[in-house]
Amino acid sequence: MAYFWWFLIALGLAVVEVISVDFFFLMLAISAGAAGITSLLGFDLTAQIIVFAVVAIVLLLTLRPWARRVLERSVPNTRLNFHALLGQEALVEETVTGEGGRVRLAGDTWTALTKDEVDLEVGEVVYVNEIAGASVVVSRVKA
Repeated sequence: MAYFWWFLIALGLAVVEVISVDFFFLMLAISAGAAGITSLLGFDLTAQIIVFAVVAIVLLLTLRPWARRVLERSVPNTRLNFHALLGQEALVEETVTGEGGRVRLAGDTWTALTKDEVDLEVGEVVYVNEIAGASVVVSRVKA
């Protein structure tokens, strides 16, 4: 009956892997599956734990680094969340100073400021240089 628990552990680790996508928990899930097969073959708990540990170590040292390299090469470097806004054009809707103002960015109105001493006037096209809390820092020059 120990095989049931090993397979349940393997399933739980596989679910965690789907969330993390790091290949660490996948290696442990495969190891738990190997320990479950060892249990099905009639070996005692000590042998099952040894199989789990050996398979985990071998997979973590060999298969995981290879799988991570393959994944990193196949997935494009996509900027997400606020990183995707950096360098984007924005249109000044309300004069932007070092104290504040408003710009139209990606279809939304954002609070904006500039680090330059120059005020940015309504209608100017500016570029997002950084994100400061809930505001964007903009300038006339693309950073």
